[in-house]
Amino acid sequence: MKATKLFTDFLTVKKVGGSSVLIVCTLVSLALANSNFGTDYLDFFQTNFAGISVEHWINDGLMSIFFCSLV
Repeated sequence: MKATKLFTDFLTVKKVGGSSVLIVCTLVSLALANSNFGTDYLDFFQTNFAGISVEHWINDGLMSIFFCSLV
Protein backbone atom coordinates (compact mmCIF):
# COMPACT_ATOMS: atom_id res chain seq x y z
CA MET A 1 0.00 0.00 0.00
CA LYS A 2 2.88 2.37 0.67
CA ALA A 3 4.04 2.16 -2.96
CA THR A 4 0.57 3.18 -4.13
CA LYS A 5 0.57 6.21 -1.81
CA LEU A 6 4.03 7.24 -3.02
CA PHE A 7 2.87 6.90 -6.63
CA THR A 8 -0.26 8.99 -6.06
CA ASP A 9 1.78 11.60 -4.19
CA PHE A 10 4.18 11.73 -7.14
CA LEU A 11 1.32 12.25 -9.59
CA THR A 12 -0.02 15.21 -7.61
CA VAL A 13 3.24 17.14 -7.84
CA LYS A 14 3.21 19.92 -10.46
CA LYS A 15 6.53 18.88 -11.95
CA VAL A 16 5.30 15.42 -12.98
CA GLY A 17 4.19 16.71 -16.40
CA GLY A 18 7.65 17.89 -17.35
CA SER A 19 9.28 14.78 -15.96
CA SER A 20 6.91 12.55 -17.90
CA VAL A 21 7.66 14.35 -21.16
CA LEU A 22 11.39 14.08 -20.50
CA ILE A 23 11.17 10.35 -19.78
CA VAL A 24 9.05 9.66 -22.88
CA CYS A 25 11.40 11.68 -25.12
CA THR A 26 14.40 9.83 -23.71
CA LEU A 27 12.80 6.46 -24.42
CA VAL A 28 11.88 7.50 -27.98
CA SER A 29 15.43 8.77 -28.58
CA LEU A 30 16.95 5.52 -27.34
CA ALA A 31 14.61 3.48 -29.49
CA LEU A 32 15.36 5.55 -32.62
CA ALA A 33 19.10 5.58 -32.07
CA ASN A 34 19.16 1.79 -31.74
CA SER A 35 16.83 1.06 -34.65
CA ASN A 36 17.44 0.82 -38.39
CA PHE A 37 17.01 4.60 -38.52
CA GLY A 38 19.93 5.15 -36.14
CA THR A 39 22.37 6.62 -38.65
CA ASP A 40 19.74 8.93 -40.14
CA TYR A 41 18.67 9.97 -36.65
CA LEU A 42 22.24 10.83 -35.65
CA ASP A 43 22.93 12.59 -38.97
CA PHE A 44 19.91 14.82 -38.35
CA PHE A 45 21.68 16.39 -35.36
CA GLN A 46 24.61 17.39 -37.59
CA THR A 47 22.32 19.25 -40.02
CA ASN A 48 22.98 22.98 -40.11
CA PHE A 49 20.18 25.38 -39.26
CA ALA A 50 21.00 29.09 -39.52
CA GLY A 51 24.72 28.25 -39.70
CA ILE A 52 24.72 26.17 -36.53
CA SER A 53 24.14 22.42 -36.16
CA VAL A 54 20.92 21.20 -34.60
CA GLU A 55 23.00 19.56 -31.88
CA HIS A 56 24.53 22.94 -31.01
CA TRP A 57 21.06 24.57 -30.89
CA ILE A 58 19.88 21.89 -28.46
CA ASN A 59 22.98 21.89 -26.26
CA ASP A 60 23.37 25.65 -25.93
CA GLY A 61 19.91 27.06 -26.56
CA LEU A 62 17.22 24.68 -25.46
CA MET A 63 19.16 23.30 -22.51
CA SER A 64 19.71 26.85 -21.21
CA ILE A 65 15.98 27.50 -21.38
CA PHE A 66 15.27 24.16 -19.67
CA PHE A 67 17.62 24.76 -16.76
CA CYS A 68 16.56 28.38 -16.31
CA SER A 69 12.93 27.28 -16.06
CA LEU A 70 13.78 25.04 -13.10
CA VAL A 71 14.60 28.02 -10.92
